[in-house]
Amino acid sequence: MDNQQATLYERIENFSLDNPNSELLFSQRLARENCWTQEYTQRVIEEYKKFAFLAVVAGHPVTPSDQVDQAWHLHLLYTQSYWEEFCSKVLGTPLHHSPTEGGESEQTKFNNWYTKTLDSYQAFFEQVPPRDIWPPAEVRFSRDLHFVRVNLEQAWVLPKWNRSMFILVAILCLIVGIPCLLTQTINPLNLPGRKFLLFFVILTVEALTATYYLRQLLKEPQIALASEVPELNPYEMAYLTAGRQRTVDTAIQH
Repeated sequence: MDNQQATLYERIENFSLDNPNSELLFSQRLARENCWTQEYTQRVIEEYKKFAFLAVVAGHPVTPSDQVDQAWHLHLLYTQSYWEEFCSKVLGTPLHHSPTEGGESEQTKFNNWYTKTLDSYQAFFEQVPPRDIWPPAEVRFSRDLHFVRVNLEQAWVLPKWNRSMFILVAILCLIVGIPCLLTQTINPLNLPGRKFLLFFVILTVEALTATYYLRQLLKEPQIALASEVPELNPYEMAYLTAGRQRTVDTAIQH
């Protein structure tokens, strides 16, 4: 990044998308419309600014991640802020949004542009793009293409469950369902002695089975949200491995 580019990036960084005189800030609206935390939203805004910088200096067409694209879409709605202030005064050039026209050739084109964008990001900023905002191309053009807007006042949004969760829910339903079917009652406290004992034995067996399965499920590695993994230097790795003494030993050896 040369001096002219550094000056441009400084202008972009100093540009605020939030109007302090507005009751609903840009960042608050972006967070609300995407169900993001304020912290994550601020990170997306910073990545949107980096994307805008790359669009000017990269020397090739650039493509945003879905998260960055949501910030871009919203900023375009603030026409005065976007065209008169951001593009004209900060970027010094218009930055048009050109969505795909569809088809395999368009998908290949945007895939290549996105890959080049990630490469330019690393070249200019000397760091790997955060994966929870800039996922790999195979994710960007598969899972992230299914984004839709949902009015939360009219619909509930539930995450898709994996096979394990369906099995667990089925077991929990059986815990209550089977004893009720066998004893033909929904209130076990009304059962006579033998039937209550049968209900209790079946319920105990199913509860133990569900507990065992739940323990196995919790032992499985969980796929967390992708996040940027920090690169540790030898001293940090030594401290995390064996504490302060190992850090001192590592410094002496080096």
